Amino acid sequence: MDLTVNQARDHLEAQLAPLDTKAAELESVLAGINENRKRLRAALTALDGGTGKSRNKPARKCVTKDMVIEIADQLVADNTQLPKADLDALIRSKVQGKGFSLSGFALRFNEAMNCGRFTVSDSDVVSLRASEPRAQAG
Repeated sequence: MDLTVNQARDHLEAQLAPLDTKAAELESVLAGINENRKRLRAALTALDGGTGKSRNKPARKCVTKDMVIEIADQLVADNTQLPKADLDALIRSKVQGKGFSLSGFALRFNEAMNCGRFTVSDSDVVSLRASEPRAQAG
């Protein structure tokens, strides 16, 4: 009886050996195919201007100097004058509410305050420059 079991085992192992060899060959081919696919996808991403890393969320647009000036003009005109820190916080809130990134905001805010449209007192209170007519909303 042991002879029959050993013969069956040998017979099955003889059938399994070429399958193992074929599977190893196919795994090697598949690894090569996957590597080529990865390389081609990276090339396509590079052509599309991507970085190769997928992002979960698209990048938000950064705030511009003109946007900061427009919002500041509206806020200062509505309130006559505002402390610079309060104006900064209000503009930040409005910019974020519009879906823009605050990246570079401090620089844009300083540029807006120095554009000539506003005056900043020694006590850091912002008001509209007297010679500058108020922009009409429309």
